[in-house]
Amino acid sequence: MPYGGEVGPRLQGGLRLNYNMQYIACYGCSFEEARFDRAEVDPPLKRGYWRHIWVTREFAEGFEQELTRLTVGDPDSVPPIEQIWARIRFFSDGRKMVYPYDLRNLRPIGEGIWELKTLDVRLFGWFPFKDCFVIHAMADANVLHDEKNSDLWKPYVDLVSAYIRELGIPALNPILGAETQNVLSNRPQ
Repeated sequence: MPYGGEVGPRLQGGLRLNYNMQYIACYGCSFEEARFDRAEVDPPLKRGYWRHIWVTREFAEGFEQELTRLTVGDPDSVPPIEQIWARIRFFSDGRKMVYPYDLRNLRPIGEGIWELKTLDVRLFGWFPFKDCFVIHAMADANVLHDEKNSDLWKPYVDLVSAYIRELGIPALNPILGAETQNVLSNRPQ
C-alpha cells in the first residue's frame, strides 16, 4: 500500500489465486460470507505472506474518515497511515510480535479481542484462525492513554464483540487464549 495514497481502492476484497490453497479451503467460504477485505501491502512481500490481515467492510468504509481524527503524539514521528501500513507489513511478514508492545489481548480475556499497536494508532479485532487477524475498529492511541481512566479501550472491545455476535458465523468466532502463541506463529528465520 503506497503511503498516503488512496486507501479504499487498495483494500482488496476476496481471495487471490496466489494464496496457499489450504488457506483458501479453510477460510474462503467464511470470509466471503462475512464480506471481509484483505489488507495487502505494496510493494508485495518478497517472501510472501506468513500471516494475514483482513478488515471488515464497515472498517474499510470508514477508514479514511477515521484517519483524519488521528493525532500524532510526537511531531517527528511518521504519519499514522505510514505507521499502520508499516505494522501491517511487519505483521504479515511473520516477524516476531512483542507482547504487549506490538499487540496485546484485551480484558475480558474471554472475549478474544486483541489490539495491534503502533505509536499513534490502535487497531482492534480478533483472530478467527491462527495467523489471521480481522480488524473492525481503530482508535487514536494518544486519546486512549489517560492516567485517570485506564479502560478507555473497553468500548472498542464491546464494539468488536457485538460485531462478531451479529455476524453469527461460528467459524469466525475468536480464538480464545491469553498467549500470543495461541494466535500467532513466527516465520522461521
